[in-house]
This record gives sequence, structure tokens and C-alpha cells, in this order.
Amino acid sequence: WPGLAGSFALDDSVFVSGNDAIKVNTVRAGDWYRAAMSFPSGSHQGRWLGMLSFAANHYLTGMDPYWFKLTNLGIHLLNGVLLFLALRALFSFHHASRNGATARTGFDPGLAAAALASLWLVLPINLTAVLYISQRLESLSNTFVFLGLWWYLRARLALWQGRSGVIGLWLALLVGTGIGVLVKESAVLLPLYAFSVELALTGFRQRDGRWSAPVLILYGSLLLIPLVVGLVWLAGWVGGPRSYGRAFDIPERLMTEARILFEYMHWTLVPNLDSLTLYHDDIQVSRGLLSPLTTLWSLLGIVLLLGVAAWKRKSMPLFSLGIFWFFGGHVLTATVI
Repeated sequence: WPGLAGSFALDDSVFVSGNDAIKVNTVRAGDWYRAAMSFPSGSHQGRWLGMLSFAANHYLTGMDPYWFKLTNLGIHLLNGVLLFLALRALFSFHHASRNGATARTGFDPGLAAAALASLWLVLPINLTAVLYISQRLESLSNTFVFLGLWWYLRARLALWQGRSGVIGLWLALLVGTGIGVLVKESAVLLPLYAFSVELALTGFRQRDGRWSAPVLILYGSLLLIPLVVGLVWLAGWVGGPRSYGRAFDIPERLMTEARILFEYMHWTLVPNLDSLTLYHDDIQVSRGLLSPLTTLWSLLGIVLLLGVAAWKRKSMPLFSLGIFWFFGGHVLTATVI
């Protein structure tokens, strides 16, 4: 609540306060088009819906950062509701995929989903999604990720029970991803999150234990082919003169990110407010597996976690899914992508 009275910070000056194109005061289509296209040139393409949301804020309330932050808070609360719905649908599908074997006295899927969503809403690591105005691009794109995941899980349960066909699965992933990427490219991870559900809960099989051809075709089309094409495209320029200029190379970046992933786990599970600032310029770059030594331990830890997730996939599918989702959420930012 006190943070809503804060000011613009860092990238906000480029995307919002210093961006004349989003300062729309008319209903002329041309002004709104310029606002949608005003993401700084030379950076990532797209993000039109996110920029339009900033323009809508200015049109309604001017350039007062309070209203921008309050809008972010509304998006965050909406995401909490959608997360609750997605988790509740997940527990229902998990129960069905185990043929009722997960039923136990006292377990309320709705209450469990509400508790988890509530904890997620107040996690300190999520604070900047609200108070750092330009982070709306991330939180709003994930609104459509949560919506698509909820839609997918409901459609997958219906397919599992023979109540409907595979069209709902396609629509959930195409619509959720398609709209989400118009806010920020993070939404392309939606098919990976749904893929992780299949990997952990069903093994891509039908209720009778046979391979599910419609599901395999779905992920071959929406995940495997785009992944191969994307990696071929990346291979042509990553590490070359078109890469971002940094004081470290690609291998050093990847080694450092291994350590940073464990920092994310730390900040999420055991929050330290002194660490949860906007500035992280003092993180030491990993120059080798033993420099610092935590680089090697972090890489081994990642392999161990993924190995345990694969090992426990049948006996503890939700535990495995949690690990798959965590690492899946960092595929864009913690790798060369």
C-alpha cells in the first residue's frame, strides 16, 4: 500500500513517463496506433497490448504513477484468481488421471488451490510486478498464460473422460499464447507449461494407457517444430556481433545463471528483503566451473533436481511438475534464448 505512492523508476522513464507516444488524450485511431507501436526501437519487437495499456492509463488518469501502480495491482489480483482456477483444475485432473487414487479424507482441492494462490499473491519476490510499472508487460502477459493453462486443464480433463475432443486443447494454447505474446514474449512458455503437465501426470497417454496421438500431434506442432526452428535461428547469431554487448560471453552467462536460479529459489522460499531490490549489479560472474566454486555446485544441483523430478514422476507427479514448471519458467531468460 505505501508503495503505490512511489514514483517512476528505471525503465519506466523509457516505456512510460518519457514516452510521448503513450500520452494519448484523444480517441483518434492514429494516436492509439502510435502508442501501441511505441516500444523503444532497437529492443524486442511487439508488446503492443502492453503499450496500449499504458496509453489507456494516461488517457484516463494522466501521468500520475499512483494509477499505473494501482492498475498493476489489479492485474496481480486477477492473476491470483486465475492461478486459483488453474490450480483447482490441476488437482481435479490429477485426481482423474490417477483413477481416483489421490482421494483422501480432508483434502479440499478448492481450499488447497486458494491457499497456494494466496501465498503466491503475497510472496515478496512478486512485489516488483506491482510497484515497478514497466513490469506490467510481464504480469499482464502471464494473465493470458494463467487463463490458457486453466482452459487447457479443463479441456484435458474433458478429453481424458471422453466428454469432448481435442479442439479445446488447441484453442487454449493458441489463444492464450497468441494474445499473451502481444503483451510480452514470455507467453510463448504456455505450451511448455502444458507440456510439463502431460510429462508429469499422464506421460502423454490416454485413460486406457495407450499413447494419445492427438496430444502428441499437438506438442509436435506447437512446441517441437517452433523449438527446432528457433534454435536454428539463434545459432546463426548468438555469440556474434548481433548479440547484446556484455562483459562476459555466452558460456559465462550460462554458468552464472545456474547460480542465479538458486538465488531465485532462495528469494522465493526464504525471502530476504535486503536482497529483493531493483539493483543486482554486484552479482559475481562465473568465469569457470570453480570460479566461484558455487558454479559447479549449482550446475550439479540443477541436474539433481531434474533427475529427482524424472525419478518421482510416477509416484509424486505434482512434486515433479513443480520442478518442471520452475525450470520451464526460466527457459527464456536463463539460457541463450
